[in-house]
Amino acid sequence: MKKIEKLPVWDLTDFYEFPESKSLKKDIDKIEIRTKRFYKKFKGKLRKLSERGLLNSLEEFESIEEV
Repeated sequence: MKKIEKLPVWDLTDFYEFPESKSLKKDIDKIEIRTKRFYKKFKGKLRKLSERGLLNSLEEFESIEEV
């Protein structure tokens, strides 16, 4: 397995005033909750989804990713 030497550093100052801001913590908490819900809902089920169900899963994933 290849070792990652340096992780990217993101400048989020356009979105959050400072790293300890309440809005950043709120978004991180929201992402964690939605990611766990997504995992439970779709783990091992993607192959069995209808076209509409697969589209819904992708839209939900994108929505989580946008936060």
